[in-house]
Amino acid sequence: MKRLALASVALVMILAFFAWRWMKISTDLDYFLPDGEGESRLASEVLRGLARAPLSRRIVVLVSANDHARVLAATRALQQELEALPLSMPSGEAAAESLITALFDHRYHFVSAQPEQELPTVLGREGILAAVAELKTALASPAGALVRAGATRDPLLLAQRPLQRLAAINNGGLQLKDGVLVTADGRHGVIFASSHAAPFDGQAQTQLWKRLEAAFAKVRASHAPVVIEASALARYAVAAEASMRRDVSRVAVASAFAVLALLSFVLVRLRFLPLLVLPLAAGFLGGTFACLALFGQIHAMTFAFGSALIGVCIDYPIHLINHMTMREAGDEEAMKSLRRSLLLGCLTTIVGLAAMMWGGLPGLRELAAFGTCGVLASLGATLLWLPSLVQSTPAAARHQRVARWAGRQLERVLAQRWGARAILVGAVGVCAWGLPQVVWQDDPQKLTSVDARLEAEDQRVRAAALGQEEGAFAFVVVPDDDESGLRANDRLAVALHKAVAAGHLQSFSSLHNVLWSSELQARNVRWVKENLQQDEILNALAGAGFVTSSFAPFGAEGADLLRPPLRPAELSPATQDVFVAPWSVPLEGGRRAYLARLSQVRNEAALVVGLREVSGSGYMNVAAFRAEAYRTFRERMLLLLGWGLVAVALLLLVVYRNWRLALCAFAPAVLSACLATAALTLMGVELNLMHLMGLLLVLSMGADYGIFIVALVQGQGRAQASALSLCLACASTVLSFGFLALSSSAALAAVGQSIGCGILLALLLAPVTSAAFLKAVPS
Repeated sequence: MKRLALASVALVMILAFFAWRWMKISTDLDYFLPDGEGESRLASEVLRGLARAPLSRRIVVLVSANDHARVLAATRALQQELEALPLSMPSGEAAAESLITALFDHRYHFVSAQPEQELPTVLGREGILAAVAELKTALASPAGALVRAGATRDPLLLAQRPLQRLAAINNGGLQLKDGVLVTADGRHGVIFASSHAAPFDGQAQTQLWKRLEAAFAKVRASHAPVVIEASALARYAVAAEASMRRDVSRVAVASAFAVLALLSFVLVRLRFLPLLVLPLAAGFLGGTFACLALFGQIHAMTFAFGSALIGVCIDYPIHLINHMTMREAGDEEAMKSLRRSLLLGCLTTIVGLAAMMWGGLPGLRELAAFGTCGVLASLGATLLWLPSLVQSTPAAARHQRVARWAGRQLERVLAQRWGARAILVGAVGVCAWGLPQVVWQDDPQKLTSVDARLEAEDQRVRAAALGQEEGAFAFVVVPDDDESGLRANDRLAVALHKAVAAGHLQSFSSLHNVLWSSELQARNVRWVKENLQQDEILNALAGAGFVTSSFAPFGAEGADLLRPPLRPAELSPATQDVFVAPWSVPLEGGRRAYLARLSQVRNEAALVVGLREVSGSGYMNVAAFRAEAYRTFRERMLLLLGWGLVAVALLLLVVYRNWRLALCAFAPAVLSACLATAALTLMGVELNLMHLMGLLLVLSMGADYGIFIVALVQGQGRAQASALSLCLACASTVLSFGFLALSSSAALAAVGQSIGCGILLALLLAPVTSAAFLKAVPS
């Protein structure tokens, strides 16, 4: 046994080394997103891509003042300050100039998205005459000097068509003034930037926003009075993390003090306290290593949920210490019974967890792997390490007195058969009353408490800089090839134009506003070559009084018609970053999604039907989809927990070969979870995903309570040690997690409510169930 213990210590050290070397913590938003099927699967993949895309790292800064000159000066000063921070700040001015030049040179490539249908009208005789008349009017306008610069090569003003499409992207009506983006009223300067760190990289984002706030304060002081506000996904994450950290810190200090005080008072011998931590550390390491080995990373949420789950394993060392310190000489049968009960409790826990591996959700698979391996590692460390460390140290006098008191209370409960049955009937009645009234809150935004001032600021910045953003997208998924993607994006644009014409939505913007496929560009040029003569344009110009020798509509020697189609690779890097990259999202498997932002969707059902004409396309309202994803996650987790409980029930039937024993071991876990759910509902609490995660711990621990009580009723083990162990396990869990119910964070409060209520009920219902159904009572 000692050799096995030493080997296990060496193994843990090896696992710790590799876990440290391989450690990679993920904060991707796809943790809760289902794999999905069909269109839902595509939408899920696209949302995952959006969570990783540069757009999720975008920071929008709004500089406001009543004085236009002050706005320009403060915005320039802030731009200089931000250039020293870890931010990407592509030059929108240089990118726009480069793109405008390229579009002018390729103006015949971008006349019409449906050239065969529209060009006979646009470039027919009447269309040419109308364009020449428009040219004459434009030259006489205040902007005549700008028009004159390109009129000799573009007398039909064809370059205005792609520029108008480009301008349609700008919902906020931003304008470039002296190198600064400003709103149409001139009262706000706008700066776009992207953080190098991922939006949910808490440490990096916290440091970045400290530096951003310092830069804001510096510019406010030097250009007062000026208001500087910002909008970013990461800002919500930083604020939520800071709020939760404050709550967790307060609760951790209070609960740690309470747990240590309780255990110190009962166990008396302080050297036992570190022994309780060893199995938990081994379990945490085992779960972490398993996730790194299976998935290559571990999500931050798995650490949070998994740590709570591994917390169940404190039962193991508590039981072993109490039984070893209170056993009588030669009482090896009690220790064998303890090991059997611990093994059975561990087995029921991992059987229930293993069912979640097939949930179709990354979060469930990772959590199941962490919990299963962590629980096994905790039990292994308890059985291999603690016996030699505890040895034959007898329990202190106070330790024994508390154990005797707990044992007497347990025996009294087990002796009250009819009272126990009455309690069970009442519990079932409360469940029947409360469970049908359960209301699930599936909006993920409700899991965090957002500062109302921060939310109002975010809305002001977005409204001024970006216009009305509704979070509705159409998308098309294709192989990651520029030409294939642009062709699919062209087909998507045609379908959306039909939807606009039918009144299903007001408008849309996409990469189609910027760039078309080579195939569509070639169709435009082909029609012009086959149907339009330069002499026709010159004759129309002469008829309007222009000197035709000044014009070369097709460029020198027709060069503008000989140009090859404009491809993304030919654009400058800045142009690609500003105008192309935001509209496409790389996906796994060598694919890419092209996005179209929709405005004022009026008929979702009809829009979805229309999009089915485009292969690989779909529609997604981000807020609604995330809520649906959380609902799917919750429902699937409930289903898998149900199947896991069925597996646990069958396992207990096989082990006990008696339905009464199996029922008494199994029922307390299920009934306490159901009763806690019903009680919270009757108190007016809307349940969410975090309540469900808390109930997972209740189910795991409740099964262990039932198994130990059944062992006692069968005459195996010692009532005093088992009763004290169950009480200490319950108290330490409630003190560790129950205080979270007082948190201002909805997520933390939900965990505290479900665990605090559920574990207390499990402690009561385990002996009550055995008293109601089993005859044998330990002496």
